[in-house]
Amino acid sequence: MTTTASTITTAAPAQEDAAVASGAAVDLTAAGEDAHGRPAAGRWARRAVLGLNLLLGADALVMGTGHIVGVAAKYAQAPGPFVYDFRAYSLMLLGAVIAVPGAALAFATRGLARGERGPFRLAVALTLWLLAVTAPALPLVPGTMPFIAALNLGALWLGRARLLAGTA
Repeated sequence: MTTTASTITTAAPAQEDAAVASGAAVDLTAAGEDAHGRPAAGRWARRAVLGLNLLLGADALVMGTGHIVGVAAKYAQAPGPFVYDFRAYSLMLLGAVIAVPGAALAFATRGLARGERGPFRLAVALTLWLLAVTAPALPLVPGTMPFIAALNLGALWLGRARLLAGTA
């Protein structure tokens, strides 16, 4: 008997025999559950939370990297030899402080999809970090990252039960 589900809850013998005879894998989970035993009705909510988490991570990665490249390009165009400038260093560091957590947040989405607690805690911590770093700059540089971070934090909080369903 071959199955794709991690848990077999119900299976009709005829369906089982047909699957074995044809060599096809059949999902034998109970009606109303996905392949991991989570309620199927909550799938859209899980996908929305995961999508928002991935969006914030990708946004932070792209915007932080763009910030680094923009600052480097501006200072590369300056006439004469490069002179150490704390402003250039601090602006490039700000880009790195946004881009690196963004990449980690995007990669944490995979663990969130599996329902693991470690990536969930990491996603909450990185979302708080991005919110703390980008929110003070909002009056100077209007952008959407603090708003996406606030939405992601709320979505992680509200969706924590669905995201962590089935874990110990």
